[in-house]
This record gives sequence, C-alpha cells and structure tokens, in this order.
Amino acid sequence: MESARTLLERLSEARKEADEPRIANLAYKLGGIYLEQGKWDRAHPLLDESYEICLRHENDPGAAMAATSLATLLLQTDRPGEAQALAEKARAYFKENLEVNRTTGASLLLGDTLWAQGRPAEALPFYQEAVEICEAHEDVLGSATLLDRLATMHRLLDQDDQALSCFQRALASWHKLAVPDREAFTLTHLGDILAGRGDLSRAAALYEQALELYRHLKNHSAGAAVEKELARLAKHLEHRHAEEEV
Repeated sequence: MESARTLLERLSEARKEADEPRIANLAYKLGGIYLEQGKWDRAHPLLDESYEICLRHENDPGAAMAATSLATLLLQTDRPGEAQALAEKARAYFKENLEVNRTTGASLLLGDTLWAQGRPAEALPFYQEAVEICEAHEDVLGSATLLDRLATMHRLLDQDDQALSCFQRALASWHKLAVPDREAFTLTHLGDILAGRGDLSRAAALYEQALELYRHLKNHSAGAAVEKELARLAKHLEHRHAEEEV
C-alpha cells in the first residue's frame, strides 16, 4: 500500500498534467487513507473530487466506490441525509453488477444512514438484506456477525422475539465456526432476553455456558459480569421457590 506522502507527490504530478482519470484514482486512494485515520477535513475534498471526476467521465465503478467512501465520511460527520443519497447510488450500482461483497457493505451503510436519521423501521430491511446475501453465498462468518448486529438493533427497538431468533441463528454459526468469544457474547445476550422475560432457569443455563467459555478464554471482566447476573438470578429463583412452597 502506498503511503500518503507518495500519493500526494503522484497526485501533484497528475494535476500538472491535467490527467483527470489519474487524479480521480489517486484522490480516491489518498482520501481513503485520511478517512481511515479520521482526518475528515483532508479526506472530504479528495473524495468529493474523485466522485465528481468519475461522474464527469461516466466512470460508474469509480463513482460507486467514491460514493461509498463519501457516504461513510458524511455519516461520521453527522450528515446522514447526504450520506443516504450516496449510499443508495452505490448500492444500486453494486447490486446491478452483482458485486456481492460491496452490495453487502453498501446495504449496511444505507441501513446505518437511515438508523442515524431516526428511521429504524426503514433501516432494518437493509440489515436483513445484508444477512440474506451472506447466507445465500454461504458466508457463515459474515452472516453470524451481521445477525448479532441485527439482533442488537431489534433489542434497541424492544423487538425481543426477532432479537431472540437472530441471536439463536448467530449462536449456531459461532459454534460451527468455533469462535468462543463470539459464542460467549451471544449466549450472554440470549440469557439477558430470557431473564427479562422471566425464564430464569433457561437464562441461568445460558449464562453458565457463557461463563465457562469466558473462563477458558481468561476474560475475567466479562466472566465477572456474567457471574453477577447468575448471582442475581439465583436470588430470584430462591425467592420464587420459597413463594411456591407457601
């Protein structure tokens, strides 16, 4: 990967030669580096320039890539409405041209822009679309990661049935992939949902599984949090049993 310094030098040469396609390519690369570094003020004009040149030269692939980066930047700088318009354009191009991974990314980005605007009902279908794309292409890791994310979104909206389903599907994938930290994370969230519903025995069983994994991973802080929940459930169960005996 070229350094920012090298790209700046090459971009300066391209400007002197008025080579717009080359300027667009180099501005996109350099803007991408600044974007990753969180240097929004430096990234924005470069990505904007790349996008405008690509549009002018009818470089649709380049425009879609630049639009994705611009949308990401605008979302990070609290301009989700503008980001949405660019994410929609990028997603449309990638989907039409069957670019699976980029369609997935653009769908997630579009969902994020809608979520940031306080439009969760409109955002969720795009997160679901990303999951379905991963599942259709047997991307087990991708689908598990997105299912955990989608489940968290459902929980924020108090849609526990949907969250439970997503977490359960994710759990099966993490177990299959043998990723114990993610498996423990998902088990914990499943336990939280069931505990909230009053299904204390099943919740405790899930917490126990998560605790065993956290101990194996030597993740003491996460394990301590689960132990605290188990202790709380134990008190509730003891109180419940006492009431039943009366």
